[in-house]
Amino acid sequence: MLHARSNSVSSAATDVTQTEPAAGRMILVVEDSDVIREVMTLLLEGEGYSVISTDRGPDAVQLAQRELPDVVTLDLALAGSDGRDVLRRLKSDPATARIPIVIVSAFTEALQAPDRWYADDVIPKPFEINDLLVRLERLIDR
Repeated sequence: MLHARSNSVSSAATDVTQTEPAAGRMILVVEDSDVIREVMTLLLEGEGYSVISTDRGPDAVQLAQRELPDVVTLDLALAGSDGRDVLRRLKSDPATARIPIVIVSAFTEALQAPDRWYADDVIPKPFEINDLLVRLERLIDR
């Protein structure tokens, strides 16, 4: 991990990273690709967000329930689970149901109703960084 301000917990089964609290809002990045997760984390930290991240669905649910982030970015292809299952679990839990979830995935065509209705936004990969930032800010500010 390249996080200058992070605490990492890594094993063969999981990769969960949490940055030190930063000024601003918290975003949970759920992404199976180490490179994309790292780039998104660095980008968002550079914009002043506090970021927690994982590559595993079960960890994403636990982190969201414990930390209550302002928004979640969620890939559909995850280690050990399907992002659609994470989406359903978060939206069906009263504690996390109101957290906006943005699907960021190369597999957005696989997202059909009713799952598409659960997502607050859908961004297909590859994506424009400015587009991601604008959409996240819009969801956080609503």
